[in-house]
Amino acid sequence: MSPKTPFAAQSFKKYAEELCAFIEQEGWAVRPYHSESLPFFLQLNESERESTTELLRQYLEVCQRVYSKGRRLKDMPFLVETALEYYGYQVFPQTLAKLRQNQSKMVEFYSRKHTQFFRSLNFFEFTSYTIEDLYCRQWVHLYDREESMTMRILSEANKVLAGDLSEPIFVPEAHILKERLSLERLQVQMQNLQLEPLFKNGQSDGIMAVADCTWAL
Repeated sequence: MSPKTPFAAQSFKKYAEELCAFIEQEGWAVRPYHSESLPFFLQLNESERESTTELLRQYLEVCQRVYSKGRRLKDMPFLVETALEYYGYQVFPQTLAKLRQNQSKMVEFYSRKHTQFFRSLNFFEFTSYTIEDLYCRQWVHLYDREESMTMRILSEANKVLAGDLSEPIFVPEAHILKERLSLERLQVQMQNLQLEPLFKNGQSDGIMAVADCTWAL
């Protein structure tokens, strides 16, 4: 990378490579970027570059906290609980109990803007996208699913963000999530989707999504 490359890009590149090293330690292979020039990162404006780099840094810090406790990133319940503590969030206690019983679940955190900022490590088992793709390209461009299901999930997610829920919202039907821009065009089946608030100071500050994920046949 050229010495003239923005500092944020150098930091993003370093963090992306570090995350890929962590993922490789856990048995999966993910590429940090397509090109060292980071074309998708550099297409972002300055504010977006800074926020994207910070989100990646935060995810690495959560991973490092797990390792500092002598645990593995594949220990999904411990990784999720570490992330909740890191961000200062609370979820329904029964959800954490269920995650401890079924460690194959995929877990994701989304902001109020529907931006993913945390995911359990098994997310990387089901993607061929690079770290740069996932952090710098819009999800609506990266993935495709049946429009009716997309609209339903969005409607339910907005209910979660509105608050006043005493239990999670379930979308049990199986549906296919397809990569749109990768060479591999991987297809994954998701079902038993559970959406619930990420509570902070008693208010719904984001969304936790929990689902069963398998390769589509």
